[in-house]
Amino acid sequence: MVLNQGKVYNVQKRHQGNTYHLGTGLMGIESFPGVKEMIDHYTHTPLLLIDMERGTGAQSQCCLLHPATL
Repeated sequence: MVLNQGKVYNVQKRHQGNTYHLGTGLMGIESFPGVKEMIDHYTHTPLLLIDMERGTGAQSQCCLLHPATL
């Protein structure tokens, strides 16, 4: 989960073979060897967040500022 501007976003993560991916895979695939590498990446690279709650599909981006520790 990601909290951005007072809204909680559920972020889907997938494990396929020896790699991890975020999202559904419909908007491109970026793979990581582990969850730690994925978290490290998104502390420096904005994560695309899509608001599907209201059906608008509004998008925003943010970096992970306070990721959970593993």
